[in-house]
Amino acid sequence: MLRTAYSLLLIVAAMLVGGCGQKSAAPPAAASAGRIPALPMLRTRLAASLLISSRKENAMAGKSLDDEMLDYQQSVKNNPSDISLLNHLAYIYIRKVRQTVDFRFNTSAEKLLQQALVIDPKNYDSWLYLSIVYMARHNFELARTTALKALSINDSGSGALGILGDACYELGLYDHAAESYDKMGDLLPGSPYYARAASYRNLMGDSRGAIEIMNEAFEASDPRDLEDHAWYLLQLGNFSFDSGKISGAERFYRQSLELYPASYNTLAGLAKVCFAQGKTDEAISLYKKAIAIVPMPDFVAGLGDIYLSLGRTADAEKQYALVEYIGLISKINQEIYNRQIALFYADHDRKLGEALKLVEGEIQIRKDIYGYDALAWCLYKNGKIPEAMEAMTRALKLGTKDAKLFFHAGMIYQKSKPASARKYLRAALNTNPSFHPIFSNEARETLRQLQ
Repeated sequence: MLRTAYSLLLIVAAMLVGGCGQKSAAPPAAASAGRIPALPMLRTRLAASLLISSRKENAMAGKSLDDEMLDYQQSVKNNPSDISLLNHLAYIYIRKVRQTVDFRFNTSAEKLLQQALVIDPKNYDSWLYLSIVYMARHNFELARTTALKALSINDSGSGALGILGDACYELGLYDHAAESYDKMGDLLPGSPYYARAASYRNLMGDSRGAIEIMNEAFEASDPRDLEDHAWYLLQLGNFSFDSGKISGAERFYRQSLELYPASYNTLAGLAKVCFAQGKTDEAISLYKKAIAIVPMPDFVAGLGDIYLSLGRTADAEKQYALVEYIGLISKINQEIYNRQIALFYADHDRKLGEALKLVEGEIQIRKDIYGYDALAWCLYKNGKIPEAMEAMTRALKLGTKDAKLFFHAGMIYQKSKPASARKYLRAALNTNPSFHPIFSNEARETLRQLQ
């Protein structure tokens, strides 16, 4: 599942270094009353995306990110009071987190930005980048207040508007998120804005519109920036898979990997597609490649689930043990991966009390629909059915079309509301018959029993 702060962090990569706060020469009309622009408006905004593509970074000129990092580290050492250098090196560290999921780079970035803010407390870029650091740490309330601080310095800062919207999105403040995204689109439309608009559409249950808008994001992105260009194809693959368009998802994922073969998220996405198509060996190989780059808990659990579906219990247990190790490896990982670890425990009937404790702690500060979904699932697995039904109602309130949401609802309602259970289990299988290596079959079997 890529509906996390980390995936939203990736959206801003194309727009952060230069000109984040500039207005386009002629801002387009305001967003429609339904929030997030209507589809016919999008193509009229594409010209403004040139503001972004004209400011690409040194990576497109053949310099690796590590080389760029070494250059700027030396420059900062020689000029420790140069705010521009401090900000740029901090942003390089933020990009390293994106590439490696090594959150120690966030700590380095934060130190540089705090140093810059001592020198100039009203530096917009420093506050903006600091808000991104907090987003990556899942400190969404602090990210929100920091983005607001940046906007108090430059109310035309489309980058800060984007981060403000992202923080509100993760906190479940969806009306506020849409308001921020609308303002961002009016100031500087382009790929980062379209990607957010697409994610919002998808959340509201408009999967077709989400795919159309994300395609606009891809077309508006700069093909010279291969990583950025490939990222939009990854999102198109995700949206397609989630809506059951398996062949379309495969096409987008393979196109993305042609541009940027090191994308661990794309490798894992293609692994799900291959398993759905019956290409089990290729699915296992792809998951192994993704895990070799970054051992995300979702990837490791996904590989374990494939092994379990094949009856390879010992191999599955090895992967599940690794998931637990990742969750315990450090305090910061426990913060970042709380929800993933809790869902892993609930999915596999392990440490159910710990799973519930994790999600109950998180829902106090992060009230998005997937937080309520995780809470509902963990409550259900702990035998707290009335509480699980209440949380599931909140998870479904936006009309999001997600097979895993529907599956959870169907399983929770099966004892007390069998008609609702049948409805949601059918919805899960109609949305994507291959949404999970194990739960897809469980949904079919439970539906058969209910009928």
